[in-house]
Amino acid sequence: MLNMSPQNLNINSQNECNKSASEMLSDFILSEAKRLLLYSDKNIFEIAYSLFFKDNSHFTKYFKRLTGYTPSNYKKQ
Repeated sequence: MLNMSPQNLNINSQNECNKSASEMLSDFILSEAKRLLLYSDKNIFEIAYSLFFKDNSHFTKYFKRLTGYTPSNYKKQ
């Protein structure tokens, strides 16, 4: 869609933002997950599905790896 290879995308994102393309995507997914957990009435399964995770457990592991909290614990805080 961007008419560039993954390598060129990564080089450009490193030059512009000092982050790899995958780090930028992770940051976006994590911020969206946090926003949905705090400000929506969706349950964790619905949030995982809306962020294109195939199952709830994968989303929970991903979220916990990046934040140190499970999505349900984050939502309670």
